[in-house]
Amino acid sequence: MSFYDFNINNSLINILPPDKRNPNNTTFIQSLLSGLQFAHDAFFNTYYQNDLSERIQYNGSKVVLEYALNKQFGGAFRQPPNLSRIFITNLPSSSTGFHIGLTESGTSSVGLTLASDAIGNSYPFGYANNFQISIPTALFTNNETIRVFVNKYVTYSLNYTIVQV
Repeated sequence: MSFYDFNINNSLINILPPDKRNPNNTTFIQSLLSGLQFAHDAFFNTYYQNDLSERIQYNGSKVVLEYALNKQFGGAFRQPPNLSRIFITNLPSSSTGFHIGLTESGTSSVGLTLASDAIGNSYPFGYANNFQISIPTALFTNNETIRVFVNKYVTYSLNYTIVQV
């Protein structure tokens, strides 16, 4: 018997001492534990078997995510340094926003009079992408389908683009 098929009612009878196994006691304790049985069934029979058992094999690291993308969208995964059909390229970091330095000259200004003296003065606030997913046109479905899949595994603060190659 696996943990998917675990029945609290059957186990309850085995756990109770023999002198406490009368119908009134077992019915009362089964009614108390029925919510726990429902939660167990909902998690293991519905969620775990349908989605979680596949999801726990993947994470947001580059090679694992490449493997998951290729498996999900019909590509061919190849171990680095070879390129897979669907592959990920890390993008260089960029400087954005407000800077705090050791000296006044190395710190962004907070102006009182001029708009040009505002926070970030010569540093634009931008949307920096951390990596790029390259997917062949033949395997491309749509951006939303790919994003829904990738967002399960990628850290929320990381930004990415999807490019057809």
